Amino acid sequence: MNGCARIAAELFPRINTNPRGKKIPIRRSRPAPTITNFKPLWAVAYLNSTGAIVLSRGKAKKVVAPEGSELALSHDGKKLLYTRSDSKTGPERTIVLYDFDSAKSLELVHGYVRQSLLVPR
Repeated sequence: MNGCARIAAELFPRINTNPRGKKIPIRRSRPAPTITNFKPLWAVAYLNSTGAIVLSRGKAKKVVAPEGSELALSHDGKKLLYTRSDSKTGPERTIVLYDFDSAKSLELVHGYVRQSLLVPR
């Protein structure tokens, strides 16, 4: 084989990105600002070992209903949507809205519903 096999180092022997030899300072990012006196609001809805729905907000825990499934908690933890089976053999279900502050449940939809979904405003 005949040909030219020169590489870039032969063509450009010295590539200097810093011609004067000065040190380039390293830019370090600033730490995130701290928020003082911040207390997070923890809200969790879950099924306990007996199948009851428990809503925990902060240190307070409330048993919402003796049974249910498909839990959907609002972003502020004040409202909970869940579905409840109306009959043991049929597919009819009810979507229920529970308000944490007033501890009241409101039945929204009866029938062949599949899933509860809480959409933020």
